[in-house]
Amino acid sequence: MPAAIAFLRYDPHPDPRTIGDTLRAYRRALGLTQRQLGAQLGMHRSTVGKVETGKERPSEQMLGRMRELLGALLK
Repeated sequence: MPAAIAFLRYDPHPDPRTIGDTLRAYRRALGLTQRQLGAQLGMHRSTVGKVETGKERPSEQMLGRMRELLGALLK
């Protein structure tokens, strides 16, 4: 999916409205599974899923790690 999005310059998924939506959009754009992203963030796959679905809010520390990692991966 990341290659198709890059080639078409269009993402068919709706615009993110929450932190979880944003995390999911970045994860998909990078072609990562919840498990892979969780490993890079130092969190369990299920926690990534809970954040993406809005069942759990990330701590300030986790938000900082998310910003650092995703910012570095998107450059």
